[in-house]
Amino acid sequence: MLYLTTAFAEQEAAAEIGDGVMASNLQLVQQSLFWQQTTRWIKYEQCIEGGGTRFSRPYITLLSIAAILQVKNCLRRGLVLLDSSANTFVRVCDQLIEQWVIHGQLGSDEALQNLVKEILFAPKLHLVGGKMRRVYDGDGRLRRASFNDSIHSGHLSNSSYSSNSCAEEAGRIRSADERLLKKLAPNTESAAILIANVNALERPLSAFIRLKYPTMLYPEVPDHPVPVRFLFVLLNSMDNYPGETFRIGRAIGALLSDEVFQKVALHCEERNTLVDAVDEFLSQIVVIPPAKCSTEARWTRDEGADESAVRHVGMLYANFSHDDRLCSQAFYSEEFDSNKRISMAGQHSGLEAGQPTRTGQLFGGLVQDIRQKLPWFPSDFLDFFRGRLSQSLACTLVLFLANLSNIITFGAVMERSLHHQMASIENIICGALSGIVFGMFSGQPLNILSATGPTLIFERILYDFCTAKHWEFLPFRLYVGVWMTFYLLLLVATDASALAFATLISIVFIIQAFEKLFEISYEAPITRHPQEVLHSACHCIIQTEEWNSTLFKNLSVGVSRCVELGGEPQGLQCYFKPDVYMFSIILTCGTFLIAYSLNVFRHSRYFSFRVRNLISDFSVLIAIVSLTLTTYLIGLEVPSLKMPASIRPTMDRTWLVDATNIEDYTVALIAAFPALFYTILLVMDQQITAVIVNRRDNKLRKGCGYHLDLLIVAFLVLICSFLGLPFYVAATVLSVMHVESLKQYVDCIVPGESQKFLGVKEQRLTAVFAHALIGCSVFLTPLVKASFLN
Repeated sequence: MLYLTTAFAEQEAAAEIGDGVMASNLQLVQQSLFWQQTTRWIKYEQCIEGGGTRFSRPYITLLSIAAILQVKNCLRRGLVLLDSSANTFVRVCDQLIEQWVIHGQLGSDEALQNLVKEILFAPKLHLVGGKMRRVYDGDGRLRRASFNDSIHSGHLSNSSYSSNSCAEEAGRIRSADERLLKKLAPNTESAAILIANVNALERPLSAFIRLKYPTMLYPEVPDHPVPVRFLFVLLNSMDNYPGETFRIGRAIGALLSDEVFQKVALHCEERNTLVDAVDEFLSQIVVIPPAKCSTEARWTRDEGADESAVRHVGMLYANFSHDDRLCSQAFYSEEFDSNKRISMAGQHSGLEAGQPTRTGQLFGGLVQDIRQKLPWFPSDFLDFFRGRLSQSLACTLVLFLANLSNIITFGAVMERSLHHQMASIENIICGALSGIVFGMFSGQPLNILSATGPTLIFERILYDFCTAKHWEFLPFRLYVGVWMTFYLLLLVATDASALAFATLISIVFIIQAFEKLFEISYEAPITRHPQEVLHSACHCIIQTEEWNSTLFKNLSVGVSRCVELGGEPQGLQCYFKPDVYMFSIILTCGTFLIAYSLNVFRHSRYFSFRVRNLISDFSVLIAIVSLTLTTYLIGLEVPSLKMPASIRPTMDRTWLVDATNIEDYTVALIAAFPALFYTILLVMDQQITAVIVNRRDNKLRKGCGYHLDLLIVAFLVLICSFLGLPFYVAATVLSVMHVESLKQYVDCIVPGESQKFLGVKEQRLTAVFAHALIGCSVFLTPLVKASFLN
């Protein structure tokens, strides 16, 4: 990425410039010379508009072939200085005049030399704070001196500029646009283009200068404290055609914003190479027929354009330093680039990103997963604290709330389906145990274990089978779990997990959400005729037998108290719950709209980039908390999830299942057959989610770990079988949400381009902390209730 500034000088007789076309872009201030900024490039062109109050939206520079040929002529015949040692703007100008005189381009007339020097030293007006003004030195001299001293002392490399020193110095400059500086990469270098029409000259003067070291010439050029590497100066005697000088300036700006020409200009040793680079640029341009389009048109970037086209000419120089201009943020450079060697080693070892491989050896896939994941194991914990810590914390809290609601919901359904054999408390303990163990030791910790629909259905089938055979459900299920562990270990040992793939439609979970919303309509239906309800009071009818007769008592008590007394509530007002169903719809839609709006708020223009990211990271949490408080303040009895208040099994039993409580030991052998089908279902559910998480689009670097995941799941199934807990596998929706919340985007965005996706923050602690909170939620329930009651 390159930052460019184009400026103009002006003579007193501004009306004599060409036919007045350029005069509209110039200003005359007290009949004196000055330079005025008109255009800049940060990959795309932005011109000053609105009467010198703002920059335009970025657009593609449209050039004329004549202007490009004129630039080529300037590079071939004009002055070209490569690796100039000048370290101040004054020395640059002195060297220019001296070399022009030596090469015979500027005469020996001292008055003419003084005029050229006066033009180069004229004040520079930049667009600062919505106005065209000078950027005064202030502490600028101290900054330039310290920068140049560091160069001579050898603290800087020949081709880079310290991002830390640049950031520190930029912080002292009040007039600099800090928002723009944050969009620039730390190693950004700039080029200054100064062009003007000077009628006193007999022939044009041009110069292309490449400084040996990136040098801070601010506040002269450019308008921000960015070190300068290139300067292009053109003092034209007159325009041969309208706008000639200005078009040449735009052409050199477009060239310097081209990635290939940048690198050729940075590493070339002679002017002929620069000329060849212009020819290469000219060979890649698209020509539009005459009268079809003007160079003044503003074309925006085409999102579908192929920017990876091969550029043959000049690629020797373009590939000389491939990563010179990479936008490397602190997190990106530390987490993504520093581990490139390990990632490359994994690729050379035969691992194909996103796909498991068959090794042909016993436990070969497991060994391969462990070797691949072991170098990353320390970073799996440290990466939680790298980058934006708020993102990790927000992901943990959102994951906790989403998974907890899913666990409790499935626990309530399981309690009804299995007749209190397992309920919410078993699901909570299983969620905490499975989530922590899987998060600590799995191959892909981005997968989130939770209750899923297929496992719940199979549990019901298994229960109905035991009921039909008059067998105890939990002991039989224990042996099913033991056989499942055996089958899973067999799959891990033979690399058979590479075959277990299918597709999954997440819309099923959306349908379930609407089904639960419709269930509220049965408990709190919409009243179509409210007048009937008002005239039908609620009474409790209790039937008693006294003196061989049946009596009916009419009591005015609540519905729940009536049921406890053995009565029957009658009257429309007994089940009248006004506004509950409609308010539940408002809560559902409101949660989605708030979460979605705050999530896309990241790309808005309000507040700073850091504040927008912070709000977007906590979007789901803000939506849930705000609407929960709204429900509490309104006071409607909206259906909510019921949390268990203590850690004890739903049934009156011990936590350890009695393995001997079976009719016959042949039952343990019969359990192998349903265990086989349960294993197939569990592996499909696990591996489908793993494939979705490990797809190439997510740019994961630490490996997939399919076999290691199945090994951890196998041990968890064995533990849960003995404890009478449900079996948890990777949940697709929660895992995808986990990945989405941990995505990293580059902070330095070129104006006119969309955010670039860097990768996913791969670590273990978000899942570990979230499931630890799920385990602690049982102890938090009494505290939360007490706080609300008080």
